[in-house]
Order: sequence, then C-alpha cells, then structure tokens
Amino acid sequence: MTPLGPGMAAELRESPEAVERQAEALGAVLADLARHVAFGLHESEGADPAATLKAIHETFSEQLTDPPQEGADTPPTNDQGGAQFP
Repeated sequence: MTPLGPGMAAELRESPEAVERQAEALGAVLADLARHVAFGLHESEGADPAATLKAIHETFSEQLTDPPQEGADTPPTNDQGGAQFP
C-alpha cells in the first residue's frame, strides 16, 4: 500500500492503479480510526468494541449509499450523475 504524501496528485492523474492505492490507503486510515474510537469508548464508557465497530461500519456504509443531507457537500459523480461509490 502506498502511503499518502506529496506528489500523489500527479501520480493520481496518470494512473488508475494509483487511484486505487490512494483509496486503499484512505480505507486503512479510516479503519484504524474506527478501531481507535472503539477502543476509546471501551476504555472510557465500557462499551463493547465489537459492537461499536459494527455500529460504525453500518452507519458508514449507510452514509455512503444515502443521498447527502441538505447543505452537505455532495459526493463526486460519474458521467450519468450517479455517485462514484459502490
């Protein structure tokens, strides 16, 4: 996995593989963040980390598929006007 860093913009314009590596790196960062949140809630509130991760995952997935709320930035779209997220 390629780390995020300077010079990625030029590589992203030139290579679909670079775009995929960038997305994978961001996905790893978001997963790590979710684990930190789950652990922090376990430490501070006694919350079950597995249940917290499940709730984060479900909400994240829903937010990617639902239309953005009014006033929120809209996701990038493809040629047909649909969101580029799976």
